Amino acid sequence: MSGGGSIPFWDQWGGENSVFSAFENGTLSLKEMLAAHNEHRIFWTRLLTLALYEINGQQWDNQVESFASNLIYCLALAIPVAVASTNCGSHQKISVAASVILMGALPFGWENTLVGFQSQFYINSLLAFTAIAVVSFGGIGYRTGVLLSLLILGSFASMANGVLTAFACAGLLICRGVFQPSLFRRGLALAVFATSLGIAGFIATPSPSHHAALKAQDFYEFIHALWITSSWPLPPGLGQLVLLIPAAFWMTIIGRDRQSSADYFFLGLNALGMLNAVAIAYSRGHDLIEVTSRYTDTVLPSSIATIYFASRLVCSGVRGATTRFIAYGSYLTIFLAIIGQSYLQWSKLEERAYMLRMSTVNTAKFLNGDEEAFRNKPNGHVPYPDPAQLGKSLRSSEQSASLPTAVLGARALSGRYPYKTRRCQIITRQKDHFSTISANCSGRSSVSPADISVATGRLSSFLMLLRQEADLSVFPRGKPTSAPKLTGNSCAIDAVNEQPSNQLPIASSSDIPIRLSGWTAPAHLNFSKISWPSLKIILSNDAQSYLFDAGHLRTRRTDVANFFKNKRYVYSGFDTYIDTRDVNFGKYRVILNNGSSSFCDTGHDVIISAPTIPFVRF
Repeated sequence: MSGGGSIPFWDQWGGENSVFSAFENGTLSLKEMLAAHNEHRIFWTRLLTLALYEINGQQWDNQVESFASNLIYCLALAIPVAVASTNCGSHQKISVAASVILMGALPFGWENTLVGFQSQFYINSLLAFTAIAVVSFGGIGYRTGVLLSLLILGSFASMANGVLTAFACAGLLICRGVFQPSLFRRGLALAVFATSLGIAGFIATPSPSHHAALKAQDFYEFIHALWITSSWPLPPGLGQLVLLIPAAFWMTIIGRDRQSSADYFFLGLNALGMLNAVAIAYSRGHDLIEVTSRYTDTVLPSSIATIYFASRLVCSGVRGATTRFIAYGSYLTIFLAIIGQSYLQWSKLEERAYMLRMSTVNTAKFLNGDEEAFRNKPNGHVPYPDPAQLGKSLRSSEQSASLPTAVLGARALSGRYPYKTRRCQIITRQKDHFSTISANCSGRSSVSPADISVATGRLSSFLMLLRQEADLSVFPRGKPTSAPKLTGNSCAIDAVNEQPSNQLPIASSSDIPIRLSGWTAPAHLNFSKISWPSLKIILSNDAQSYLFDAGHLRTRRTDVANFFKNKRYVYSGFDTYIDTRDVNFGKYRVILNNGSSSFCDTGHDVIISAPTIPFVRF
């Protein structure tokens, strides 16, 4: 929640807006609900979005959608936790549960976490995990076949990757037949049926022509992409070994004569993750250099399975050196790699959170009549790639009435947003600089003239109040510190909020994060993009100073290294954000510190002022 926002972003406008319009006009059909969105059929996402829209007083709020989406993901991850509890001792159960919870909480998959429209990824995970559990624990008969068919068809209606559920279940049925010969014939028959469904689903999957350029263009490019995707979260080569050996070692050697239904379930998860790696390599393989955030959740099942099989080996009773090495080595490697991936993704999460905030501010200004709000803005500062088309849509009174409260603050400030039934009233006051909000859900309008209010859906109201109570931020926040003694000048700020720093003055309201880009002298230890200690940013004036810890990530600046003729400056750059909500209003000098005793004066001042638009931060 601290990194997300209420405003719809990018694909959400096209993917959800038309469904809302058809729903309100009474023309929404099953055909439209099953219509292709790029290469996906997102029936369940559309159904969830419509349900939330109606429950929320017909207010469109990404924060509500993302909250519900993440609840679905929690439910999906509860399945492997519950299955793992059927095997091993208490310590191993706790370790698997803790690892899965950590994987669900860490932000490597931030794209799906922040955007409610990405719920198809989590819905697909829930359906796929359930289908694999049915195949693993159920008898191979008519009832299992019917339930599995429904889950596979449901997966088809979640997203394109849903077809892989059929193939993962088919492979698992064959494995059960191999290890349990009495089930071989029935398992093979059901596997053939599941495979047939998968092939039919693949044939029916849309293939838009404009996505052809994203696919691997030849066999070599596909193999190169697969070498990367099948190793996540580890480097290619090491990743494949760590993700495959523990399962193979248990199923074929250590646990060959004591396999359980839980073992089959996690074997199915491993297969599902690898099949998704193949799908990503094929469909997004052109010039692929990494598994992007939105697809990490699809290959994560292999990591979950590895953690399980490592724990299974630990509690097997076999004390050989090879078993211990595979078990503890794979567990620790996956654990550290997941944390590392999350750390490397953090700067991208901050960038998206910054874009959402800037998009919210610009949309609020546009809705209040500022026609310049969408013009000549940096990428991501407008929530849709076609600002003209978005502006045309927002001029509709029906559209603006359904938008989230965060973008309606400017209109409310000018008295142009009246009370609306079926909603609460979210209230703030200008004299408090819009720093706090309250809610009135009594159904009666009781707003005083000094209040600024917007009619807000009950779910949105709850989450806005929850966000206020949590008071969290993904950006570094300022802590009071003593005034630094300036001792160096090896630093520079090149851009502020993606504008050249020579465009003075640098001004920002306290509810909007500030983006700073530039360079500073190298830290004591530098390892590629990571430096130690962390970069510190200090805002200082005669009355007070605030310190922001900007982290350890650095950007490449060969121009600075060439200027100083010093290779240590290659990763001297930074591109970071600071949250000034705790900073008193006023003018401050921007000072940088790289962890040494030297404090560098950037030569720039920043003016922090009171917010001018209510509800933006909530």
